[in-house]
Amino acid sequence: MPASVAAMPAAPAPEGAGAAAFEPMQENHQQHAQQPAAAPQQGVFAPKQPAAGSPTAFTAAGTAARRPPGSRRKAAHPARSSTGMGTRSRQSSQEHEAAPPLAPTGPAAPVPLAGAPVQAEAAAGPAAGSGELDAQAKKAYSSSEMYRSQGNEAFRDSNYTAAYDLYTKALHALWPYPALHARLALLLSNRAAALLSQGKPLSALADCQMGLKYDPGLMRCALRVATCHSRMGNFDEAFQFVANLRSTAAGNAEQLREIEPKQRDLEEQERQLYEALRSLGHNLSAPRRDPATGAEAEPLSRAPSGASMHRAASGGANMSRASSAASVAGSAAPQAPASAEAFWEALKKVDDIAPHVPHSELLLAAKAEGLLRLGKHERAREFCGQAVHLDDGAHREAQKRAPWRLWVQAQCSWQEGDARGGLKGQLQALLAALEAQQAQQAQQASASGSGGAAAAAGAGSAFFPAPASAGASTSVAARQEARRAEQLAVIVGLPSCEEVRSLLEGLEAADKLRLAGNAAVKAGKAAEAVAKYSEALQASGLSPAIMAVLLSNRAAAHQHLKQRAQAIADCCRAIALNPHYAKAQSRLATLLSELGYHSDAASALEAAAAAPGIPAADRKEYQSRMASEQAAAKRASSRRGLGGSQAALDHYKLLGLERSVTSDEVRRAYKKLALQLHPDKAASAVRLAPRCAGCGSAPFEALAAQGRLQERATWLFKLLGEASDVLSDASKRRELDHALRAAAGGSGFGSRGGFSSYYGDSDDDVSDIYNSFNNMFGGRRPAGGSGSRAGSYGSGYPGTGAGFGSYGAYGAYGQRGGSSGSGARNWGFF
Repeated sequence: MPASVAAMPAAPAPEGAGAAAFEPMQENHQQHAQQPAAAPQQGVFAPKQPAAGSPTAFTAAGTAARRPPGSRRKAAHPARSSTGMGTRSRQSSQEHEAAPPLAPTGPAAPVPLAGAPVQAEAAAGPAAGSGELDAQAKKAYSSSEMYRSQGNEAFRDSNYTAAYDLYTKALHALWPYPALHARLALLLSNRAAALLSQGKPLSALADCQMGLKYDPGLMRCALRVATCHSRMGNFDEAFQFVANLRSTAAGNAEQLREIEPKQRDLEEQERQLYEALRSLGHNLSAPRRDPATGAEAEPLSRAPSGASMHRAASGGANMSRASSAASVAGSAAPQAPASAEAFWEALKKVDDIAPHVPHSELLLAAKAEGLLRLGKHERAREFCGQAVHLDDGAHREAQKRAPWRLWVQAQCSWQEGDARGGLKGQLQALLAALEAQQAQQAQQASASGSGGAAAAAGAGSAFFPAPASAGASTSVAARQEARRAEQLAVIVGLPSCEEVRSLLEGLEAADKLRLAGNAAVKAGKAAEAVAKYSEALQASGLSPAIMAVLLSNRAAAHQHLKQRAQAIADCCRAIALNPHYAKAQSRLATLLSELGYHSDAASALEAAAAAPGIPAADRKEYQSRMASEQAAAKRASSRRGLGGSQAALDHYKLLGLERSVTSDEVRRAYKKLALQLHPDKAASAVRLAPRCAGCGSAPFEALAAQGRLQERATWLFKLLGEASDVLSDASKRRELDHALRAAAGGSGFGSRGGFSSYYGDSDDDVSDIYNSFNNMFGGRRPAGGSGSRAGSYGSGYPGTGAGFGSYGAYGAYGQRGGSSGSGARNWGFF
């Protein structure tokens, strides 16, 4: 028996064989998962001598116990070697360690057992060397081999739960016999592979660590420790462990040959991980390592504050932070993909590396952030709620409160315009998490300065319940945890506490002004409502979707004041910021119909009806109105075909004039509107903020809003120019007056007149003021999505663009369409 096993103190005798005999291993699982044994100590690969008094036939030699003389191996598969999984070639071992799926969907595995505690030698039994012991041990060994062989077959068939159970039965069979305890290492190593395949790397790591206590020379078990670390993305600990193995195995060519492939695998996996992250535009690079120790050649500096921990991506608002992020990466910032299609291809690289590091929190955050940029809010939320691994423990709840998860969820709500009413609570939870993180960092810095670095490093984190090693390894785990927090902040653009507070203040101020504007409309004070909405639009921290609601409300107030050009401009801006906002499309259709632009009104209603997720009643109404506008457009066309040279377009209403105006009044009105609504001022008309708090993720649709604003401003400016030309020419003006009289004497289709019969309907935002308002940040979830109809509307109204619905066809990241928000809803906080 190896000296390491023989030195263990005896334990009280178990009450019985089988499961009951192995209960101490289950009771001490968590205790031994945290004991120091992550790396073998010096001399662990030295030849082991049989312990005195142990039966010669059961003496452990090398890395596995020998078979008793004359015994037959039972239930062994004929296709497997005589020693089974314990002495497979490296190629077979690599197949056993094949990358598991990220989230196993099979039945839940039993509570894992860590392996026999080093304090317990064996149950008291017959004297060593007696015939009774030989007979019992032979039977136990045969049973263990049968279970192990069956476990190997179950593992090969990808039935990892059954493999886990069978390996556990094999461990139960051997536990009462100390002469066979070296064999426990092999079984624990095999069970660790089954646990890895079930998505439980922490339990697997505990089994490997316990296996090395029983047989420190089992190289496969030692290398599997590095595999457990790498699966979780803990390359610091994996590289240090392999470096320790190389140092210990110095001079042993055979063992070094086994270690070298694992070293190369780790290097390649780490390289591919950071390459995938950089392809998404994240300014992160693999650290330079000391080949002798596996540690960083340049240790991580003190973590920067939240304001400097942002992703270096393309775009003006975030480029100023690139230099700060470069201090994390140590290299030049990569160029983020310029289009959604290119970004999707880059996101596929994350899926390519994921099977090798399936429990990496960096990859999970990168996927969630990528889906956020593509407008897939539901899928992004799912990734935020996904556990990094399936091991049970208090760390599962702590993971849910990780700042990066709260920040991505808050950005989803912000981009949707707080449709679900949870943005305020999410930002407050994020602020609390950031403050707690700052306090923890200050505490660790204080402990380090006072000589308590080891205690601070061993405190655990949201990812690990506690470091799995001691001494120097705890400092490695602490440094790696600090780097992970810093890198997560870079990936998701984590804000500082001050930025979150400023965001909350800006949103609350805008909401108060919005409510004041709604109250002014209810009181019939439309001019005051315009002023309140305009002031709200100047608040900081507004998302494009929130601004779209304010602009649509202000359009209603302008319409009440008969300022139709300004109302159309606000509707166009709202649609440019949120192409799927059905209410803005409907209000624009009402305004265009009133002015005689029936074809364009029908196109706007078609876009409103096509908005995904709107209520069926609203969709039916939009379709009915669209049919009416199409019929009106046909009648107008037929009248022109009968000799009318001018379309019945009410240019007077567009310019806000009476029909008795003079030419000078026309020029003054046009000049005033042209100065207000010139396309060159489209950029300054709204404070476009594609990134939440100036540091979050910028969706591709939001980045394209500037172009849409310019396009719609140009279209409206063209309408104003045509109106001025017609009204300034006496002949054209007479023809227009005749056409307007003919249209007014028709069947009644055309101008709705007044303040629009739809103003008080549930279709309008301002109609909510006649109902009970929800609390701040409340309200129903908006119907909406990412799909949109491309093309131009009618005779010249600009289309909304293709949107991002088609990206759902790529598969892995969600259904067709998104959740940008459209349709009828009662807004609480916007």
